[in-house]
Amino acid sequence: MRRLLFIVALATLSLAACNNDNGENRQDWMDKVPGLEQNRDETTGQNYTSYKGHAMPINEYSYDLMMGILNLVSTQHGDIDDTEFLRMLTSSPLSTEALFMADVCEGTKLEWYSIYDYVGLSAGGTIQANDDGTLTSIFYPNSYEGDVMHHMSIYDIKGFYTTYYWEYNADSNILISSYSKSGEKMIAELLYFDGVEAVMLGKIAGISNTGTSLDSYGRECIRAYELHHLKFQEGGRLSLEGYEREYVYQDLRMVSDIEAEMESIMRVGSNYDVEAFAQELSDSKWTEWGILRYFDETMSHIEYPDAWDGKWNAEGGAFSDYEFVGGGTGFAYEISTAEPPFEPVTYNIDWSFDPETKALTMYYQERGITITATVSAYYTLGETDKFMVWDVDNSWNERIVLKKIE
Repeated sequence: MRRLLFIVALATLSLAACNNDNGENRQDWMDKVPGLEQNRDETTGQNYTSYKGHAMPINEYSYDLMMGILNLVSTQHGDIDDTEFLRMLTSSPLSTEALFMADVCEGTKLEWYSIYDYVGLSAGGTIQANDDGTLTSIFYPNSYEGDVMHHMSIYDIKGFYTTYYWEYNADSNILISSYSKSGEKMIAELLYFDGVEAVMLGKIAGISNTGTSLDSYGRECIRAYELHHLKFQEGGRLSLEGYEREYVYQDLRMVSDIEAEMESIMRVGSNYDVEAFAQELSDSKWTEWGILRYFDETMSHIEYPDAWDGKWNAEGGAFSDYEFVGGGTGFAYEISTAEPPFEPVTYNIDWSFDPETKALTMYYQERGITITATVSAYYTLGETDKFMVWDVDNSWNERIVLKKIE
């Protein structure tokens, strides 16, 4: 879930351009936070505050919030109670209160920024450490994924979860986490813990976004630091009732994307020239390019795409090619994906197309059955690729997209 590409409009500014002050804002507590420094740009003569070599956030709200978190770190007196931290980590969910990130883009250190500074930024979350060395993370769709949330409501899904791995080094106050047992280790140092709140510097599996980020100039950025402000939730261990595995989320995203694409296709292709299509249908060959199942006969929301864009998503099943010969005869070539030899079975068909109802009727001679489909759309992509959409008259609420074979 967290290995996503995201693009943030980061301003490429010099450190001297950020958070100018005259030195009067320096407070005694800042000396207790290693890496929190006041700097002076020799070119402009302006002062600015930085943490770990990166200027503090430009946004005033984020600046104040991050300063408050670092102030909290300064209040850590004595050694961290690792025993209590581990007890809380394995008994209560730990959730993001705030998260700040600092990137380096092609050698340029950018200022810190918060997950609240950019719409659609995928980071932050809730984790639950387990005694067996696994780490459970729950997450929810982003605010702009309304279609996914609609499908969640249909299935009564509260959210999603993923499993990672963790260990803790009490000597160095380091939480080590990874996507797999042998995967790359993420390191996060525990800077502050009071039994309820925690501040960590580094990356945490299930919370951090480890994908590639781009600045507003399209330059690839490397994540240098993350500062996590976390809070343990009350009420005991994390309950996964109503939560589904990550792959269900990926399926719903795919379904939602296809649903949006199909809506666009129907807007463009449903008002086609029926007479011209009827002429083209004769002496043509088509292959099934997509097979969609819907919740009901309204064809408004997809339940699952068995096939899409020429790729089969469902286990087993069969797809077909069709050849419509002039005079109302033709062939259907059915290919099974469930068992070998995966060679097409040929059926002779008699077919007819009614321009008034857009109904395509096909009678399978060997099987003695008739299949009727409404040609709901006919459209072209690019300069040559032609497609048609069948709404099949059966109890499966099935929609088939076919691509013309030249």
